[in-house]
Amino acid sequence: MPFAELYQQIDDLSAEIATLTKNDKFEHVEAKLSLRLELLKTLTKQVRDTNSENLENELQEFLRKVQAQDNIQVELLLKERAKSLADGQKQSKKKKAVNTYQNVSNN
Repeated sequence: MPFAELYQQIDDLSAEIATLTKNDKFEHVEAKLSLRLELLKTLTKQVRDTNSENLENELQEFLRKVQAQDNIQVELLLKERAKSLADGQKQSKKKKAVNTYQNVSNN
C-alpha cells in the first residue's frame, strides 16, 4: 500500500476516533484504535525497509502528531471518567439517603 494512502487512512481513523469519543460512542473506539495501530505498524515497517532518512523523519513527525492527538483524547477521556465516577458517587449518596429516609419512616 502506498505511503500516502496509509498516512491518509491513519489520519481518517484518528478523526473518526476523536468524533466517536466526542459523541460518547466509546464502544466503537477500541476497534478503530486496533485498526489504526495495525496501519501504523505497516507504515513503520514499510518506511524502515526503504532506508530513507527523509521518509523516516517524515514518519517520526507524523507519529508525533498522532501522539499529540492521542494525548488530547486521553485527557478528554480522563475527564469523562472522573465525571462518571463523581456522578456515581453522588448517585450512591442519594440512594443511601433515600434508604435512610425509608428506614426512618418505616420505624
